[in-house]
Order: sequence, then C-alpha cells, then structure tokens
Amino acid sequence: QEEFKKNMDKRLPQMQYRSHLNLKTAMELLE
Repeated sequence: QEEFKKNMDKRLPQMQYRSHLNLKTAMELLE
C-alpha cells in the first residue's frame, strides 16, 4: 500500500499536492 501511495504522489499535479497531503493525513488519523 505504501508503494501505491508513492506512485500516487508522483502522478499528482503540483497544484493538488498540498490537498493530497491533507487527505493522506486524514487517512492516517482514520487508521
């Protein structure tokens, strides 16, 4: 799953990167 997240990071446009970090933080809190 970590590999999947890293691949997602590479594909994300620079503009959406910050939003993705916020989403990833929320996901970690849910875990």
